[in-house]
Amino acid sequence: MNNSWDQVPNFDDPYAKIHTRKHSSGAEIIEVLYGAVDSAGRPTTPERNRSDGHGHWIALKLDDTYQMLYWRHPGEGRVQEYGDSTFGDTLKALEGDIKEKESIINEAFALAKAEQYSVRDFEILCSRWNNLFNWNTPKEQKLEQRWLIAVEKNNLAKIRNERQENSRIVKKGLIQEAVSLSDSTDWKSTNSKMKELMERWKEAGNAGKVYNDQLWKEFQLARQTFFDRQNKHFSELNSQRIQSKQKKQALIRDARSTAQYSVDWKGTGDKLQGLLELWKSVGSAGYEEDKRLWEEFHQISAEFYSRKKAYYQKLDEQFLQNKQSKSELIAEAQGIAGAYDYSASGANRMKALQQRWREIGFAGKDYENQLWSSFRSIMDAYFDSRNAALANKHQEWVAKTQDAIKRRQLRISNIQQNNQNLYDRISMTRNPNKVDEIYGWIKENDARIRELEMEIYDMERQLRG
Repeated sequence: MNNSWDQVPNFDDPYAKIHTRKHSSGAEIIEVLYGAVDSAGRPTTPERNRSDGHGHWIALKLDDTYQMLYWRHPGEGRVQEYGDSTFGDTLKALEGDIKEKESIINEAFALAKAEQYSVRDFEILCSRWNNLFNWNTPKEQKLEQRWLIAVEKNNLAKIRNERQENSRIVKKGLIQEAVSLSDSTDWKSTNSKMKELMERWKEAGNAGKVYNDQLWKEFQLARQTFFDRQNKHFSELNSQRIQSKQKKQALIRDARSTAQYSVDWKGTGDKLQGLLELWKSVGSAGYEEDKRLWEEFHQISAEFYSRKKAYYQKLDEQFLQNKQSKSELIAEAQGIAGAYDYSASGANRMKALQQRWREIGFAGKDYENQLWSSFRSIMDAYFDSRNAALANKHQEWVAKTQDAIKRRQLRISNIQQNNQNLYDRISMTRNPNKVDEIYGWIKENDARIRELEMEIYDMERQLRG
């Protein structure tokens, strides 16, 4: 039998009674009483709850359709019934479905607000909703609208949950990176990387209220571990830099006291080199301080070596001049010897050359010995030849000459000792003028030694002759 009717029937009974009442679902319950007759079989107005054999039709109005719940009507010789005479079970089912839908909707809204969203729980709610029969009552229509809103909120919650899950994954990865960097000693690079991790953390977004605080604590712990170590390192480094600064300042004072007035070029140079080696072994005092202190230390050394360079440059110029002068004497001596002039005048000229040689001074270590060897070989050859031409000398003269040689040798020894004492005084003298004066004395002594050596040389040559 078709339970859906498109209109309310009166079963062709003008006396049919139609009763309408509202149901909690918002739909109307339509009840029709019809077909009542009296004892004579005449039609009468039926009353409810009479058992006079009248017909009874009950339906639920849903929009423009009437869903029959119960129909009892007299048949030929018997009463036919369709549905539940109390129709309570049907309405209870409807009311139960509505209550279940309300419960599902409330659960859906609560789920959408949950901090830890569960897609599986929402799928179960959807399955429960879809398994319910839809009577399409006004209340159910309103519930359907609320359900669509709940679905939208859950879709948004799902997206939010996915974003939070992605945020948790990203932040856990950032925590691992921070932990891996927490033991680093590459302070500058790691400090930059920690800042980069913080920017990426901010970009990672919300990980959910339940996780945000805990993840942040883990992230900050790893970062703070590095920053605490970094702060400790730079605190210790600062202390070391202060000590290094003090040591370098002490080296600067030593360098200044050693080199400021010294003319002991070799000794002072060795001391400055030693201070430089100590400087290299001292740690950093910081970039700016190191730069300033080094400039001060280097300036002291530069001034000393500048004075040393000027001194030797001047000395080299003098050596070059002396070399030229002695070369000229050699050429002049060669001319006298080549003329075989063994006269007293010739000998005097040769001796005069020797005197001039002594007066010229040192020609430098690269040339002095070579020049002297050439000059002496000419002198030896000349005087040897001259002596061979002279008469034999008297024995007394020999004895006197030998005694004179010994006196001169003793004098040379005394002068050499005096020179050694003068060199010792130079190493202890800070006054440049005084040092120059002492060097002058030494030069005079050297000249005297040369003179005595030449005299000894002449005497020995004469003895040999």
